[in-house]
Amino acid sequence: MSTRLKVDSWWGFEMMYELTTAELWPRQSPLGVYEAVRQALLTTDLGIWRKLSVLLIRPKAPPPEIPDLRLGIIWADPYGFSIMWFRKGGEAIRDQREMVSVGDASRLDEFIDHPVEDAVCVGSCVSGEIAARVLEDFARNPTVLSGAVQWRPSSTLNYPLEG
Repeated sequence: MSTRLKVDSWWGFEMMYELTTAELWPRQSPLGVYEAVRQALLTTDLGIWRKLSVLLIRPKAPPPEIPDLRLGIIWADPYGFSIMWFRKGGEAIRDQREMVSVGDASRLDEFIDHPVEDAVCVGSCVSGEIAARVLEDFARNPTVLSGAVQWRPSSTLNYPLEG
């Protein structure tokens, strides 16, 4: 089955995802696309998430000091949504951050295979409701981590080695 990278725009953000040959939703207004994703998170619409798997969101015009600023939402069936927040900018190491959501701290050493990502941390998975709140917070201010979930630097996780 062929996939392609698709980009939709809303509110000064871009949403990037891979699609199968079927469209997830018809062309909508920018707010409509955002609301469709938000509703898919809140209702955990598995029909959409089985097609979508990974969603990346980034500002169209990020602050000049943070040229790479993204939020990644990964559906990890049946555990929920793993969320990654990326902030890369400037030369200083303090400007480089990759954070991962914490849903169950006792499972941060457990990983599952994922069809798009190499591995997803089971302990990073949160409910669709929490993922929707993180999306809303990112839409308000993408430079600040959402307070809707706990975060941990992704570098502290023991990801399995690629085979």
